[in-house]
Amino acid sequence: MNPFTRPSAAWHLVGLASEFPSIDDSSRIVPRCKAFNIPKTNDTIEPVEDIDLPGELKDQVLVFKYKGKYHAIDHQCPHSSFPLSRGNLFDIEDFGIVLSAGLTCPKHGWSFDIFSGRADRGNYTLKVWEVQLRDSSAPGKIKGFTVAVIEAGDSVLKNANVSAVTGYGQAFGTEIDWAYQTEDQTYAGGSKQIIRAGKAIGGTSTINGNWPNPARPVETVWMSYTRAQKVQIDAWEQVGNEGWNWDNLFSYYKKSEKFQVPTPEQVARGADYYIAYHGERGPLKVGWPQAMTNSSVLPQLDETFQQLGLPYNRDCNGGGMVGLTVHPNTVDSEANLRHDAARAYYWPYQQRPNLKIISNTSANKIIWESDSRNETVAVGVEVIGVNGVETIYASKEVILSAGSLRSPMLLELSGIGNPGILRQFDIPVQVNISTVGENLQDQTNNGFSYEGNEFWLGSPTFSALPSADDIFGENAPTVASDVNSSLAEYAKRVAGYSNGAVEEANVLAAFQLQHDQIFKSQVPYAEIVLLPIGNSFSSEYWPLLPFSRGSVHINSTDGSQPPSINPNYFMFGQDLKAHADVARYIRKAFSTPPLRTLVREELAPGQKHVPENASDSIWEGWVKSKYRSNFHPVGTASMLPRHKGGVVDAELRVYGTKNVRVVDASVLPFQLTGHLTSTLYAVAERASDLIKKRYIF
Repeated sequence: MNPFTRPSAAWHLVGLASEFPSIDDSSRIVPRCKAFNIPKTNDTIEPVEDIDLPGELKDQVLVFKYKGKYHAIDHQCPHSSFPLSRGNLFDIEDFGIVLSAGLTCPKHGWSFDIFSGRADRGNYTLKVWEVQLRDSSAPGKIKGFTVAVIEAGDSVLKNANVSAVTGYGQAFGTEIDWAYQTEDQTYAGGSKQIIRAGKAIGGTSTINGNWPNPARPVETVWMSYTRAQKVQIDAWEQVGNEGWNWDNLFSYYKKSEKFQVPTPEQVARGADYYIAYHGERGPLKVGWPQAMTNSSVLPQLDETFQQLGLPYNRDCNGGGMVGLTVHPNTVDSEANLRHDAARAYYWPYQQRPNLKIISNTSANKIIWESDSRNETVAVGVEVIGVNGVETIYASKEVILSAGSLRSPMLLELSGIGNPGILRQFDIPVQVNISTVGENLQDQTNNGFSYEGNEFWLGSPTFSALPSADDIFGENAPTVASDVNSSLAEYAKRVAGYSNGAVEEANVLAAFQLQHDQIFKSQVPYAEIVLLPIGNSFSSEYWPLLPFSRGSVHINSTDGSQPPSINPNYFMFGQDLKAHADVARYIRKAFSTPPLRTLVREELAPGQKHVPENASDSIWEGWVKSKYRSNFHPVGTASMLPRHKGGVVDAELRVYGTKNVRVVDASVLPFQLTGHLTSTLYAVAERASDLIKKRYIF
């Protein structure tokens, strides 16, 4: 049977051996094949004899490109090594997948050349057809499917505050910044904080960066591209999210990335990499700015931190982050422009007739109906735009990508959440998920500044990522023990804060996992960004894995009103102490030669306000008076098993619904040690494949 004489929706999956479709039912994934023997018979495939593993023979299809045309091969897969994926590599660029052009089996010394038709063990003949394939690697590429994006903002393609590499932070507080305001922070001095988020085509990626210090020239790029520590992504699968591990996500990091190899001048100024860690064909441009900081700075930083025991890390994007590194950014190095999600994933494809951006339009809530299996089915979204309140209908799925502070709000406005909260606003309960909006985790940021001994030009991308052992030295085991003994009390307080919406046992399990990552796996404890700019040398820093947990919930039934946001910064003394401990480490670094020779007076916090022998209370008072959000909120619609407090499953589908997914930082169950941008692109790429697998293949 020719497998391509079938309905257009039943196209064959091109993928790994462990997830390859049956030739008889291309929508059904079959298990990895077992080992079989191939008889030496001309032209035909005789009945096979199982060698050493029980298993059922499965038909397989290999799709490959040769001389500009696509071909498909009908082949009975005979070995556990899956010879279709073990031959000479051949690239299908449109799919972003590397396939083989030759078949080999090292186990039995057998090979077959697709193009010559010759084999070294008999004349093994395959069926080959010329076929046409659908290119489905970007939004709107799939014929028969229409993608509508509801965007509250508008295009910022020509906004210099977004595109200029020296414009970081300039969009903050403008019309393209949601500028969410928190509730009063009880544990952090009582003040409110502002959390930045992008209101534009491209979302927060358009304004990604930190708040500029008015005391120094704004020459920083701040679209940092750093991933995560391997153990952190593996933890997602460890807690019950099948398939979400470092090895799987690593391929999606690379799939999203178009890495730009640094120039010799950039290399001389510190740009370093392992090419195996990076993708070369993705839409997102990753590299270094054209003008990097003076080449003399990195050797002096490296020597300083080596004396503190912190190694140099050539490339922190391979799953190991600890060390001093010169990280890349999401920039178009050739054009010298910041590269955001819209430039990568929308503008190159905007002319596609089945891809529609509905801008200047805000989502109010999801419209539902119930099917015969009592699943809640989304049929559309109520929006408000230039024409007032309207409904946009969806025939397949509704996907929320409004971010950690807005996606849970939209779920609650749509009747998915804690019944106690929904009833306060007379919202009918569609699905009872009490943890919607809980588990909010955000980092807090602070900084040092020094008068410089030199004048530095260019954009720095230096970061020090020390572990707990680097920060605490021989005192690390004592700190680890103290924190561990407090975890049960931490969990009890978080559960109490949520009024029972989250279970104490689930919080404790998450805290234990976090503790072990910090003190046993030695993930980075803090990020310390080193900024020699002009005649000043500054440092911004943030402890990476705080234990504090907060929430975000609706304030009204009006979707235009912001939610109530309470990150509970410094809910636990350990989080405040972490700030003080990292600050001491930074001061020690600036007091260590040769870095000491590059600076003069400490301007902030300054010895007058925080003396050299300052107590914990003085350090902590300074932290509370100067900290701000690091704008990395996660966790408010966590991907976890439902009994562990999850809101979405491992396919990012909201529990209790048939066709609603969440794809943004809210699904990350735990905070990460890398900047969120890179991981969110990878999560979105995997989400795209999950959706295509359901509807297309």
